[in-house]
Amino acid sequence: MNYSQQDIWMLQMAEFFVTRYNYTTVAVQQAKDEIWLVNPKQVVYPVIRLSKKEIDNEFFDEERITQIHRAILDMFKREGKRLDLHVVASMEMQKGDTVDKVCIQPGWMPDGELMSMFPGIAGVVHISDNPKLEYAHISKNIEQFQMEMFKQERKKQLAKHQKKPYVTIAVGVLCIFIYGLSFLLGNISDDAVAISIMLGSYYKAFVVGLNEWYRLLTAGFVHIDFFHLLMNLMALHYLGNLCEQIYGHAKYAGILVLSIIMGSLFVFIGDGNGVTLGLSGGLYGLMGAMLVYFWSSGMLKQPLVRRQFINMLTVNLLISFMPGISLLGHLGGFIGGLFVAMLVMPVKKWESMQKHFRIAFLLLCMALGVLTYNMRQLNDEFYGTDLKVAEIASKLEMNGYAKRISEKMYDFYQK
Repeated sequence: MNYSQQDIWMLQMAEFFVTRYNYTTVAVQQAKDEIWLVNPKQVVYPVIRLSKKEIDNEFFDEERITQIHRAILDMFKREGKRLDLHVVASMEMQKGDTVDKVCIQPGWMPDGELMSMFPGIAGVVHISDNPKLEYAHISKNIEQFQMEMFKQERKKQLAKHQKKPYVTIAVGVLCIFIYGLSFLLGNISDDAVAISIMLGSYYKAFVVGLNEWYRLLTAGFVHIDFFHLLMNLMALHYLGNLCEQIYGHAKYAGILVLSIIMGSLFVFIGDGNGVTLGLSGGLYGLMGAMLVYFWSSGMLKQPLVRRQFINMLTVNLLISFMPGISLLGHLGGFIGGLFVAMLVMPVKKWESMQKHFRIAFLLLCMALGVLTYNMRQLNDEFYGTDLKVAEIASKLEMNGYAKRISEKMYDFYQK
């Protein structure tokens, strides 16, 4: 293929704008004898068009050119003028409301405005001794430069969206810290249940007898068994990192906290006066949040993703039926995470459905409130366990709290 000097001049100008001012080429169908460039960050000329045609010969083509200009601006959600550079000898610069047209050739001297906006533009166009070789060289250079720009921009975007999982890290550190305290308290008492209650695990007798409703939340961070802690931290690492990237720090923290509380409320209503602890309710809430994300993004339509998610839910459902595992805590956490994620997921097509979910969530909270109020009685009393917690508190020189446990719980059981 033979290349004219005008072809080379267009490429010389394209290389100048791409490598010096971060423009990128835009592939436009039916755009013969022209090159389109775009830089959304350029204030005056976000779009540049290089053409081999004379300005006067484009009168009947102006509608097509204007449509392409508008389409490029809309693609990048920008407004701005177009700079048309014609590599032919013709008239002087023409200025308009939406486009400025300039004719350029070797030896051409731009006006002061273009010189100040694009320093170095005057000496770009020059006659080539070997147009074919230079065409190949410049084309390769533009392609490589744009590829490098794309890689750098991609890295910036990934760095922007890949937020540090601060909440996940903080939750993991808190769980490890409380486990460390339980390990130390083992030197004071050999009663692991009493130690866990002392550290904040869910214990219905203390919730209603001492009004320690904070245990609905603090129970999620208490672990007294290393294997239990390790398994939950592994799940938190996988689910937490992913959910925090998707929902952001604040929404993710809200999903996790409300899932833990919802799981504890389910236990409060249906599991009697047992002791529950661990992050599992919150983790099941994160699974509910992931289900919402997979659904909203359409990823559930992919057989591999759908199969893996179903397998994960199945395995965790089977775990929930194992002895010593709180099925209600897991169920409550999952429902809590599902509802909260549905309410905070910014999906425009879900706006109508989210209104119904808000009503449903409000009704669920009201129902849980009524049931919680009506289920404050205890089926089982463990005053001996209470005294062991008081004993631990006393050894820690928390005498006021120890006395409060002994007296308040005795009075509570007598009612």
